[in-house]
Amino acid sequence: MLHERINKLEDRQDIQQKINDSLIDTCTRLLRSYLAQQQKSQDTAVRVKDMSKRQNDYNRSLAKSIRRVANLARGDENAGKRC
Repeated sequence: MLHERINKLEDRQDIQQKINDSLIDTCTRLLRSYLAQQQKSQDTAVRVKDMSKRQNDYNRSLAKSIRRVANLARGDENAGKRC
């Protein structure tokens, strides 16, 4: 009788250990997935910032060119030098 009881307790312990291992594996996978998503978000933020800077640089250059052309159209001789 005692031997049976010990066997049942050992079986329960084995089952509980399997459940714990499964929970740990699930949590580990979720954490890795979350961290990967965070890294992607950070990478995307860096790319967006870089694209925004490039767009701003392009817009400034375009505005400068438009002012230069407008000044030339008005007959300003120094238009190409000032902008």
